[in-house]
Amino acid sequence: QLACPLDLGCHSVPKGRRRTYRAHGRINAFMSNPCHIELFAEAREVNIAKAAAPAEAQKRSVRVLRRLVNGASATKAVAAVPAQ
Repeated sequence: QLACPLDLGCHSVPKGRRRTYRAHGRINAFMSNPCHIELFAEAREVNIAKAAAPAEAQKRSVRVLRRLVNGASATKAVAAVPAQ
């Protein structure tokens, strides 16, 4: 299921007032501007086609993967590793 937003609402609420105690005995106002945010969404069913199963992936050894990361081509990296 997927939630699709339909509407957004924002409502203001009373401002908050606190005190901030600063250095050398100073006191400052610490104001906040809160709001209530409403998000209206609808659940929708989305059908996604499943991908076909890939063919059996060839497992590569750690040595081959390291060579691929370092920039060697895949054929050189596979040919350099002896068959087990």
